[in-house]
Amino acid sequence: MSIWVGEPSRHVIAFDGDDTLWANDGNQQHWENESRRRDVEGLPHPGMSAAFRRYLREFGCLEGGVARALHSSCRDICDGELPAHWSAQVEAIPEMARALNLRCPQGVEGVLGRLKRAGHPLWLITKGDLIRQAIKLSCFPFVDLFDVVEIVDRKNAAAYRGVLAANDCPPSAFTMVGDAFWEDAVPVARLGGRAIYVPIGRWALSRPLKKLLPAAGIRVCRYLDEVPDVIAAMR
Repeated sequence: MSIWVGEPSRHVIAFDGDDTLWANDGNQQHWENESRRRDVEGLPHPGMSAAFRRYLREFGCLEGGVARALHSSCRDICDGELPAHWSAQVEAIPEMARALNLRCPQGVEGVLGRLKRAGHPLWLITKGDLIRQAIKLSCFPFVDLFDVVEIVDRKNAAAYRGVLAANDCPPSAFTMVGDAFWEDAVPVARLGGRAIYVPIGRWALSRPLKKLLPAAGIRVCRYLDEVPDVIAAMR
């Protein structure tokens, strides 16, 4: 694992999904409700999550990859013909992907491009329902820029430790960027990594933290496009 510590340009930069790389606004909330109505929520069987994640890594996060991952993990469980309600869930994925208008903050592509050009591997760690988050990822236009994409059930120290271990990255070579202070920043800092808190819409409340947090390995940015400069300064 010395490659991560010995080469500063290999320092991993990870981003949160909802409210960081895309807006979790009223339109998306309507889409979430429609997903529940169409039963595009939760895996058909509780034992499918590991297989679905594995197939998602294999097939990718584009629309076709998500549907293939769900279909393949269903086949692994039922070992034959898919039950009708499972097939309906698989068949609903393309329609739900077309119905989602994922709105990204201005400048996201530029931020990711700057970090890539600086030599940083990019990760995307998002939390939520496996299927709905996978559909969101399939609609995110810059998902191909990320070297690692993970959907987690929760964001705590144990979850981050698992993702880091699975990808052979020590906490000292990891920075997390996100809008949720207690989920994106604090757990990573406790592990010995670094974090950049981007308090979308909450700058007035978070401004006092800007002077208090650097000693804990946490920086505060008002806007996402400040992130590359802050990372460069943190070196």
